[in-house]
Amino acid sequence: MPYPPDPALRASVLRLYGAVWPAIPAAIHRAAEWGSDWFDMSTPFVEWEGDAVIAHVGVAFTDLFFDGRPRSVAAVHAVCVHPERQGRGLGRKMMERALAWIDSEGHPTTILWSEKTAFYEKFGFERVQEPVFR
Repeated sequence: MPYPPDPALRASVLRLYGAVWPAIPAAIHRAAEWGSDWFDMSTPFVEWEGDAVIAHVGVAFTDLFFDGRPRSVAAVHAVCVHPERQGRGLGRKMMERALAWIDSEGHPTTILWSEKTAFYEKFGFERVQEPVFR
């Protein structure tokens, strides 16, 4: 279920990203110019306030190898709440919606990368040490 081709939704999501991560909208535009549309690879879960998206969780599916075997996994990404709307439970609400949908789609493995592990542990995620290559 990719993003709907709704220009207002996409523009509002980009404004939210810009409020949370100022460099991301330009990177998304550059990727689109190179032929990789951010919105084509993701399923959105959003909360609107008026005509503005104020909370977002994206879900993409990717293939990874575990123990030498390929496995399709759900990858949660771009979890954010507008800075002026944080602290109201919107992040939790969006995560619950996204994870319920992932479960309904039958994906047994969900991954994400974050430095804010305490928030995600509440949803059953476990911290795994990631190797660093130099």
